[in-house]
Amino acid sequence: MPGDLLTDFLQGKVSIIAGAGISTESKAVLKETFYEDVADELNLRESSLAFPELMEKYCGQPNGRFKLLKKIRERFEHIDSFPELNWSATSFHRELGTFFPIRNIVTTNWDNYFEEHCKATPFITDPDLAFWDAADRRVLKLHGSITNLGSVVATTLDYEQCQKRLDTGILGAVLKTILATQTIVFVGYCFLISIFRPSMSL
Repeated sequence: MPGDLLTDFLQGKVSIIAGAGISTESKAVLKETFYEDVADELNLRESSLAFPELMEKYCGQPNGRFKLLKKIRERFEHIDSFPELNWSATSFHRELGTFFPIRNIVTTNWDNYFEEHCKATPFITDPDLAFWDAADRRVLKLHGSITNLGSVVATTLDYEQCQKRLDTGILGAVLKTILATQTIVFVGYCFLISIFRPSMSL
C-alpha cells in the first residue's frame, strides 16, 4: 500500500465504495451470479441486456416484482444456510470490521453483511440521515437493502428513480460530501480496486 494512502487510512480520511464482487456475486461463492441465474430462467443467457434491463424484463412477468424480490431473498437465504458459502461471501466484511478508522462505507449491495460484520448503521432513505452523526460507523446503501424490500433498486425504472433521488435528495448530498472530502477506495467492481482522492479531477 502506498505510504500516503496508508496515512489517509490511519487518519480516518478513507471511505469505501463496495460493489457486489466483494459479496455474494463473487465466483468464489456460487457458480452463477444472480444475473446469470435470472437470465437462465428467462432463456436469455446469450443476451447482452444490462443488469437493470434484465431485471425489468423479469418483472414484466405476472406478479414479476414479487417474484424478483423473493428470488433475491432466497439467494441470500441459500448462501447464509451454508457456513462455507457465507464465509466466502463475508470475507471482506469481516476483515474490514477489524479496521476501525474506516467510518463511512457506500455500497450498491442489498445484503446486510456490513451491518452484521462491521457493525455499521444502515442509511437507506433521506429520513434515516437525521441520525448520521449518532453512528460510529455508517453504510450508505444506494440501492436499498434486503431488510427493506420496498427499497431494493433493481430494474431500469428503479435506477431512474434512484438517480433522481441522488440528484435532489439528502442522501445524494451526503454521498457528494463523502466524494469531495474523503479518499475513496473502490472494491468489488469490474475495475478491481481503484483509488480516488478529492484532489483528482472528476
